[in-house]
Amino acid sequence: MNKVWWSLLLLLTLSCNDADDKKIIGKWQSDDEWYEYLDDHTYNSGRAFITMVKGFKYQLDIKKKSLTMYTDDAGQTYYLQYQFKGNDTLMLNNVLNSKAHYVAFYRVSK
Repeated sequence: MNKVWWSLLLLLTLSCNDADDKKIIGKWQSDDEWYEYLDDHTYNSGRAFITMVKGFKYQLDIKKKSLTMYTDDAGQTYYLQYQFKGNDTLMLNNVLNSKAHYVAFYRVSK
């Protein structure tokens, strides 16, 4: 009986971890900026209709709820904390903030 419960718990844990990795895929918009996360672990970003960054890598650490976004400048790697509120809101916080200040991004497309 214990083996069955541990197997179910492991299956649920693994499926929950995959959820964030798949849930982030799509385009997210705040008031003045947007991010588009692709399933090949690259992202695009910009403001309004202007694309400012295209095709850079990102990495999710699901256990730590952290999102690392790389750029072409080693000094400009972005370290963020993330949270999802439902399926249509992505909350991002810069880990360098002394006090958590999450910014809401709303799903534009999947």
